[in-house]
Amino acid sequence: MQALAVCTNSGIDCKVGDIGPGGGVVFYDAGSMQPWGRFLEAKTTAAPANGVWGNNSLITKGGTASKQIGAGFFNSALMYLEGSTVMSRLWDSYFSLNANEGGESFYLPSKDELDALYNYWKISGDSRLKYPAAPIWTSTEANANFVWYQLFQDGTQFTDANGIIPKLAGNKQFLKSPKHVGSGFESTSFQVIG
Repeated sequence: MQALAVCTNSGIDCKVGDIGPGGGVVFYDAGSMQPWGRFLEAKTTAAPANGVWGNNSLITKGGTASKQIGAGFFNSALMYLEGSTVMSRLWDSYFSLNANEGGESFYLPSKDELDALYNYWKISGDSRLKYPAAPIWTSTEANANFVWYQLFQDGTQFTDANGIIPKLAGNKQFLKSPKHVGSGFESTSFQVIG
């Protein structure tokens, strides 16, 4: 059996399915260099959010509304600096790499990055990825009170805004996903994937 290649930070000879410089699995290739890089890698396991997404609106402070691929790093940097978010709370225990592991630290993916990871996971059947059937937070705010998340039960992305759940003022303070009428999925604790 041939061992999978390990990508270097330069990305030379890297491809989807390889082991990234941080020890995760490369799940996305933009096809050419972008301002944010070319490849995305993900940790092979999720972690419990162990609390709320965050307490404050970061949109009003300059941004975490970016949904596109390549935006998760910037969104996460703002979340980390805020200090009262899942990104800052789990920095030492989940997102940052040990000094001897090399590479760059992980971050909370944007809405589109998380969707690309979900699609890679489901389409490839990559058995190295051990993700739960649970709601996974993104780093993308929908507005000042709501943030995007994705159900890894079936891939659906939600904000819970715009009357999906009547009279709901926001979802950033949730510890568990709400039960959506007709989905059949129970309310489940939020997780994160770096």
